[in-house]
Amino acid sequence: MADNEGSHKADGLIKSPQDFIGGIALLLICAVAYIGMSKLGSMRGFQMGAGTVPRLFTGLMAFLAVAIMAGSLTTRGPKLEHFPWRGPIFVLAAVIFFGLTIRTLGLGITGVITVLLAGSA
Repeated sequence: MADNEGSHKADGLIKSPQDFIGGIALLLICAVAYIGMSKLGSMRGFQMGAGTVPRLFTGLMAFLAVAIMAGSLTTRGPKLEHFPWRGPIFVLAAVIFFGLTIRTLGLGITGVITVLLAGSA
């Protein structure tokens, strides 16, 4: 009887939690990208600015993210599983460390420490 009750928990609004969270993550990436390109020029008449194509791709990606989220409400999919955080955190730390210290410590020291940080992932 407990198995039947457990199977009804997936009958909620979101049928595919992994796709839904993936769609939210894509929307967040789109928001960061759109904010990052806010100072780039856009179209003027028929002349394309530096930010025209990135804005088009960001809009397309946002549309696809919403489509993925809508699909997660109608189609059964995988549950949300455990995500290994160690690798992405160490790689992100290596990139941030490199960006912050390349001018002060030089390429030799910064490069070695960056490789060690990224290798810890």
